[in-house]
Amino acid sequence: MTLFWFLAFPLILTTLFGFIVPNVGNQSKLVIVSDESYTKDSPVIDKLLSVPNAEWDPGLEPEEAVEQFTRGYLAMAITAEKDQEISLHYRDGQDRELVEVLSNVIKQADSSIEVKSVPYEDIQTIRPIDFILPGMIVLTIMQIGLFGGTTLLMDRNSQTLRRLKTNGVTASEIILSHIFSRILLVIAAAMLLTFVGKYILRANIDLSNWYVILPIAFIAGICFLSMGLLIASMFRSPEAGNIFSQSINFPMAFICGIFFPLSTMPEPLQKFASILPLTPLVETTRNLFLAIEISGMQLMVTVGLLVIWGISSLGLGSILFKWE
Repeated sequence: MTLFWFLAFPLILTTLFGFIVPNVGNQSKLVIVSDESYTKDSPVIDKLLSVPNAEWDPGLEPEEAVEQFTRGYLAMAITAEKDQEISLHYRDGQDRELVEVLSNVIKQADSSIEVKSVPYEDIQTIRPIDFILPGMIVLTIMQIGLFGGTTLLMDRNSQTLRRLKTNGVTASEIILSHIFSRILLVIAAAMLLTFVGKYILRANIDLSNWYVILPIAFIAGICFLSMGLLIASMFRSPEAGNIFSQSINFPMAFICGIFFPLSTMPEPLQKFASILPLTPLVETTRNLFLAIEISGMQLMVTVGLLVIWGISSLGLGSILFKWE
């Protein structure tokens, strides 16, 4: 069961979303953004929206759209930051014909608008498999941690913990042995998924930041294992603990940016997801694997949020821990 759910199943999902489901995320999206100069009802914006894959995003600032484009999350950023001027940010050498089409569309809608073409070189094209693989590695780490609590519940129900207690084993020894034994599984699963993804599925990921990725995976493993311990301390039966773990696992998997960029979700949901430990972990891990520059502040926020969730869960789980 462990081999299937924590190794085989993530590879199946990675293959499914990486190769079978096309255009996962925003990699083919032409995003149209503006300040107060234009609205969605403007004739030129309405005309641009007739172009395949073009989409109006009122919640995205022009600077943010350009940043997402330069990081490979968008196919093109179309910005209208001041009246009578629209800028087309595109990949030089790849989208010149599309730029000509868009320029003609804009001119047909309003000939007085100045179209500014802004070419970019060396923009990394993120394929679906490149986008999905880092998220699936993080998802596997979370699942190993959360469902580790079910193992403790099974040991409690079978009186294994009670027999250990009568032989002088302390609660702290039980908790620490559980955490560090599962950490070995976390590291092994992460390394195996990375190897298969890069060398068999041919994902275009960069491993030069392994010395940063590995400690973050270790910290994340401890965080989610502590959450699994808290779940084991809150429930009596493995069935109840498993149901609760599933109720956490599936929502976090779909709102924390594993399968789709967080920017595609409603703003209230984005704000809620931002305080969950999985969200910054997915973003940071993906940037490290795709060799996208990240700031020291982003690393600190990611590690800080994992530590806060981990210490809180471990402390509360230790207080509520029961032998039988």
